[in-house]
Amino acid sequence: MKSSPPNNVEHLFESTGLNIQLNQDKSGEWVEESYLSQELEGDVLGVSVNKKRLWFLGGFIFMVLFLLLGRAFYLQIIKGDEFKVLSDENRIRKEVIKTNRGVIKDRNYTPLVENKPYFNVFIIPSNLSENENNRNEFLKSIANLLKMTEEEIHQILDSIPERDSQYYRPQLVKSEVYLEQIWPILIAAEQYPAIYVEADSYRHYLVSENNLSLSHLLGYEGKISADEMSMYSEKNYLLTDKIGKSGVELIYEDYLRGQHGLKYWEVDVLLRPQKILYEQDKVIGDDLVLTLDLEWQTQLEKIIKKHLAINNKRKGGAIVMDPRNGEILAMVSLPSYNNNDFSTGISQEKYQELLNNPDKPFLNRMVAGEYPPGSTFKLVVGAAALQENVVTDRTWFLSSGGIKIDQWFFPDWQAGGHGQTDIYKGISDSVNTYFYMIGGGDKDFQGLGVYRLALYADKFNIGRKLGIDLPGEKTGFVPSPEWKSSVKNEDWYIGDTYHMAIGQGDVLVTPLQVAEYTAFFANGGKLYTPHLLKEIHNDITNVHETFENVVIREGIISEENIEIMRKAMRRTVTDGSGRTLQDLGVSVAGKTGTAQWDLEKDPHAWFTCFAPYEAPEIVLTVFVEEGEAGDKIAVQIAKEFLTWWEQNYYKK
Repeated sequence: MKSSPPNNVEHLFESTGLNIQLNQDKSGEWVEESYLSQELEGDVLGVSVNKKRLWFLGGFIFMVLFLLLGRAFYLQIIKGDEFKVLSDENRIRKEVIKTNRGVIKDRNYTPLVENKPYFNVFIIPSNLSENENNRNEFLKSIANLLKMTEEEIHQILDSIPERDSQYYRPQLVKSEVYLEQIWPILIAAEQYPAIYVEADSYRHYLVSENNLSLSHLLGYEGKISADEMSMYSEKNYLLTDKIGKSGVELIYEDYLRGQHGLKYWEVDVLLRPQKILYEQDKVIGDDLVLTLDLEWQTQLEKIIKKHLAINNKRKGGAIVMDPRNGEILAMVSLPSYNNNDFSTGISQEKYQELLNNPDKPFLNRMVAGEYPPGSTFKLVVGAAALQENVVTDRTWFLSSGGIKIDQWFFPDWQAGGHGQTDIYKGISDSVNTYFYMIGGGDKDFQGLGVYRLALYADKFNIGRKLGIDLPGEKTGFVPSPEWKSSVKNEDWYIGDTYHMAIGQGDVLVTPLQVAEYTAFFANGGKLYTPHLLKEIHNDITNVHETFENVVIREGIISEENIEIMRKAMRRTVTDGSGRTLQDLGVSVAGKTGTAQWDLEKDPHAWFTCFAPYEAPEIVLTVFVEEGEAGDKIAVQIAKEFLTWWEQNYYKK
């Protein structure tokens, strides 16, 4: 029996895109038969997905592919070099092989400094345990071994991001760990790849209580600062390096330093070295041979200390120079300091104590102290007057106690004066009246005048640096009317010229400059550059250099006039203000000086000389702050040193 077809078939399938036909089968049941409409023929996907969904799906797939390709481009192209570096940092280890600093020796090749070992301790953050507890326990144990706090180590390591290249590099946690403390760290480094120990050395200066004055000359080395790293950026310094801070250590840093070696290791996953990828040998620094004689330096300091103590004085020094070439054979400035205090790190308290000491132990008075030269300046004035034909060796003036200009009186140092005085007596007895006349003159006699005085001071390099190979050298000072007008707002008077002519007033020199012009008269007319460096040696690099003596100036004074000045200086010792030296076994020529500088304090004392007179081998210049008259303590220091030198070194 036929049944009626369902009424809702068309409604149910009208949105499907299908044509539906209902037919009865043999059993009389209604069966659905469907076929695609003409619009959908050939479009099979249209059965389940419409076009809008297709576009959405395609766009989504494209975006995913674009992001994946973009990320791959970023990682491999843009960041490729950086990630390669990170990979290499984890695979390749760089090892710096610290070189040894060159040694400094005296002229007899006696070492004045040595290198002693110490160590720098590093931690490689990437090699620490990922387990936080294990990591913290490890860092705690290392902190205890290094006598640091855990916070100090964490502050260093926790500031480095994991993806940063520094994360794979050794980070310095403690520098200057010495032998007695390093052994547990070295043992730990064998077990834990996170620890890296670098061997280094520090300077130990071979000074003693008998020659601390060497500290001014040798200087000291110290940790390189941030500013110094910028200055030496092109010279491959490391943050753990030390550099010369003063003295010879500073001046000859480039020679002494040498060059660090390098090794690049390839390591396995356990950070064990597998093979060397690159190696560069270290170059040991050059050795310096100085002009100094350690025995002379020690003896001179001993003598000066003795006489300072006897006379209740604290500040002074002396220079011994070879007049034939400008070599500094000894240079003492007291008080001094111990440069070993700086090698291992001076405490802030001790540094401030030295810095605030009123006696200024850091000051090398011989090159950086500026003082009125007193009567030692009369050597320059006398030579200038002879050279300018203001006087001859036969010209004389009457010294009756001083010279009066209007209401002003300029005295001799000896009441009643010195009588008839020529250049020989003027130098030997240091007669002020003679130099007032040749320097400033009076209404009846024309002296050099201020400008010619200044000219010859300049020719003798006063007011200029001599160029010694030590830091901090001062120039001294030569006044002029223009300077006085601009600085003091005062006119220049004849009294200013008189004061200048006897080395008083505003004239300033360094003891080195006094030694220099003394050497000029000793050697017959040459100003050599004073220097401490004699030779440079490096047997590994086959460097062997000798310092070439440099003449600053010559021909200032004629040979005839130099000889007159030499004879006058000799008379200082035979029957003048330095006559206490006449009983020495070696002939000496010199000049005393007493320099007023403060009306309420003792004057400075000078004595400068050369020996032997006939063929000079040494110049000795002694200076004592507030040492009273130059013919007292300064001459006594010179006499004792010259006696020692004569007995031990002078070959007649």
